[in-house]
Formats: sequence, C-alpha cells, structure tokens
Amino acid sequence: AELRHALLWSVMDQRSGAERPDWHGDVFALYEDRAERRAERRAAIEASRLDVPPSLPLAAYAGRYDSPRGGPLEISPDGDGLRLDTLVRTYRLTPWHADTFRLTHEDWANGAFARFSLTPQGTIDGIEAFGMDFERVVQEGAP
Repeated sequence: AELRHALLWSVMDQRSGAERPDWHGDVFALYEDRAERRAERRAAIEASRLDVPPSLPLAAYAGRYDSPRGGPLEISPDGDGLRLDTLVRTYRLTPWHADTFRLTHEDWANGAFARFSLTPQGTIDGIEAFGMDFERVVQEGAP
C-alpha cells in the first residue's frame, strides 16, 4: 500500500498551483503513532504474563509435527527453550506460561505465540502455531 500511496501523492503534488504538503512528516507521524500503540500492546501482554512453568520437561515437546496446510515442523531442545525448524526458517520457542510458548524469529520485531496440546494422559499430541494446527508425528517404535 505504501508504493500506491506514494504514487498517488506524487500525482497530487503535480497539480498546478497546489501547495506541496509535508507527506513525509504526515506518514512519519502515522507510523510513529502505530509503533507507540504496538509498544503499549506488547507491554500489556508482558504485564499479563503468568509465572507458570511448562507442564512437562522441554524434551517432551521435541519431535516432528505435520499439517496439511503448514507442512512439517521439527522441534528440538535448545538451551532454556526449544528450536522450531520449518522447511524454510528456524524459530525459537521460549516458555511463556504452561504449554504456551513465545515464538520468535531474528527478523521479527514482535513475537507470536504457539500452544501445545496435551492428551488426557498428559502427552503432547500437537501444536498450534502460525494460525495452524500441527499434529505430532508418532515415530515407528515409539510408545
């Protein structure tokens, strides 16, 4: 949308006798306001964080997951969190509260959340991430 707007504004600026508005200042103010609102939302999320550790050891979340829409995921322990590998990118999962993890990538200004689902027996059977559900792939010979 920014390129479309830039072209529109450029055409508008070329009208005869028109005084040239400060488009740069107007757009800068718009994006600065948006950034401030995002920062306020992030602060509110941080303030609402519950101090509840993961319900299982981190190694229990490791494994392969798959989704018809999202493709395969590989999750493995990584220090005090987890590493989530897709076919094209690697992400970090940091415990947030219980079975909810903060999902981050080095290119992201903000993170997202991923939530693991458990069976009634307390084993991981899937993860919801990127707005999709991924089922755990049971390895042959595994219980």
